Amino acid sequence: MKGSKYKNFLSSIMSPSTAKRRHPRKELQRPNPVTAVDSRSIELSRESIYSSIEDVKKDSEARHKPSIPSVDSLEIDDIRNSPQITEPKATIDVYTEPVYSVVHKTPIKPKRRSLVKESDIADLLETKEDNKMLQERLKDLKEATFHSKLQLEITQLEAETRKEVKSLSDRIVLLIEEKSLLSEQLDLLHTERREFQLEWEALANEARKKVDPDFHAKTVAEYRRLLEQTKQRCNSELNEYKEKIETLSVDKESLEASLVEFKDNLVSSKTRIEALEGENQVFKEEKSRLNVQLEESRQLEEDHQKLLLSLLKVTEALAVERDILLNKTSFQESQQRELQTSVVGYSLNVGRLQEHIASLNKENLQEMLLLSKKSNREETIHEYYTQQLDILREKILNQNNTIIKIESEKRKLEMQLESQWESFT
Repeated sequence: MKGSKYKNFLSSIMSPSTAKRRHPRKELQRPNPVTAVDSRSIELSRESIYSSIEDVKKDSEARHKPSIPSVDSLEIDDIRNSPQITEPKATIDVYTEPVYSVVHKTPIKPKRRSLVKESDIADLLETKEDNKMLQERLKDLKEATFHSKLQLEITQLEAETRKEVKSLSDRIVLLIEEKSLLSEQLDLLHTERREFQLEWEALANEARKKVDPDFHAKTVAEYRRLLEQTKQRCNSELNEYKEKIETLSVDKESLEASLVEFKDNLVSSKTRIEALEGENQVFKEEKSRLNVQLEESRQLEEDHQKLLLSLLKVTEALAVERDILLNKTSFQESQQRELQTSVVGYSLNVGRLQEHIASLNKENLQEMLLLSKKSNREETIHEYYTQQLDILREKILNQNNTIIKIESEKRKLEMQLESQWESFT
């Protein structure tokens, strides 16, 4: 549509009426034998109308006398007073061909003084004709500017059409490629269809040759009967499987409830174990403290034994000294008596020490017995708790195994049901 509009627009622009257009150069180049002007040729090349008018004015002022009215001034006044000529408000760069106009005027000999009025009238007539020519030339220039604008619009439209043509050509290329691909695919599909058609015809011919219609009807009826039987059997099996699944779901719920109870018991047993472990830790700390006390008591016993040995050594030394003193002279009886009293005192002290050591030994033995009883009791408690934990672990493992077995059986039943359902459908 745009291409047709563009062609119509170009044809309407490029076909103006030739009767209205005039060639300004030919009309301006014709000789003027009537007017008395100077024999100079005014050549207007690549200049505007207003510059040519100013040049004509200057030439006319130089040619004529002041008493005679200026023809060019009248011509300029007529041009300015004419309603068709408008002064340009703004300059427009129009790239058009320049209007070459050359005015050749033949030299005329000066006439007599009596013929001045006739020449003035002829000049006025010539200026009117020149005004008409200039008006036509202005019209031509206006048409040239209009044609330049139209030329710009034409160039813009040509650029747009080029872009559209390029995009359409690209699209056409893509469509051609797609068409080639689709044609190839269509050929492949046609070949596959022919192959399938041939295979189907071959199979149909073989089926017609091999299968009897009566036998085919009997087999179809038998197949339908067997299909109904299998459907009934499968429905019954499905009902049985559903009942089994319901029972298994009930068992599963009971097992889940027992599992929840077992988990609660396990949590309570864990709390009890933690409490017993705390008590065991306390007992261990007490045991360590008692062991420290036992070591201290043993150290004290060793110290007491050392002291006892030293006392025994002292008593032995005293006994030896006593024997020595008894064997001495009798005149030292007073001294011997004093020594005897001191020995008696020492012996009393030794007896007291021996009694104290015996009492300490008894206390140490009692503490050792208590510690051994506590350690035995802790060992028995630990063994009991370990046994209970082992029993609980075994129960948990057994229940987990039973749950896994039930889930595997459930999966098998579901798979069987799905296979049966697929075979029915």
